Amino acid sequence: MIRFFRRIRYFRGVHRELDLWAAVLLRAISDYFLFDVKERRAARFQRDAREWIFDDRHYPGSFRFCADICGLNPHAVRSQLLRLNRDQFRHHLHPMMQAGSDAVAAVG
Repeated sequence: MIRFFRRIRYFRGVHRELDLWAAVLLRAISDYFLFDVKERRAARFQRDAREWIFDDRHYPGSFRFCADICGLNPHAVRSQLLRLNRDQFRHHLHPMMQAGSDAVAAVG
């Protein structure tokens, strides 16, 4: 019985870790699309997000690491991001992010 409870704690921790890395991905994608590049700080966030997303290295905290943890193909995500424009992102994806993840606000 004690083993069972240890496993429950382990899987609850894994779920929270998945939520964390999903929030990191969503925040980077949001930064990539939503900031007005005329504002100096916003342009830096957008540039940093773009560099992070398109960096192909794999290490803890990298885009590839986050995508792998979330069960996503990093190359497919990148190609979809390149096809979307800012208006499409705002219309289709951003409302789902706001409704589906309060963790995005906590990360930022």
